[in-house]
Amino acid sequence: MGLSDLLNVKDIYDLIKKGSNLEAQEAVMRYREMILEQQEELLRLREENRELKEKQSVKDRVIKTAADMIYLDNGDSREGPYCLRCYETEEKLFSLKHSSKGGKDIWVCRVCNHAFGGTL
Repeated sequence: MGLSDLLNVKDIYDLIKKGSNLEAQEAVMRYREMILEQQEELLRLREENRELKEKQSVKDRVIKTAADMIYLDNGDSREGPYCLRCYETEEKLFSLKHSSKGGKDIWVCRVCNHAFGGTL
């Protein structure tokens, strides 16, 4: 339903003057439905905007290491490491699990099981 489908306020007033209260009430209900739809759309857009701002904030803080792991820069500290593969494919941050193999540091993603080698 668009604005063109609705009666204007003057038309509704005229219906009431003529005693066509039912038609006037139906027109008012259509306005209410449109307002509710617009409010729902506004809420959806606000949530989408919040999510996009959050994603952009994370992107602005991502630091990629030579070992293809990523960290989040928190100003005076770093948070992580996280899996670069998962971040690039799903835009999600998954922590890496540290282990040693043959004296070498290995970092493994618990989600995609990709292994990263090298020093931080």
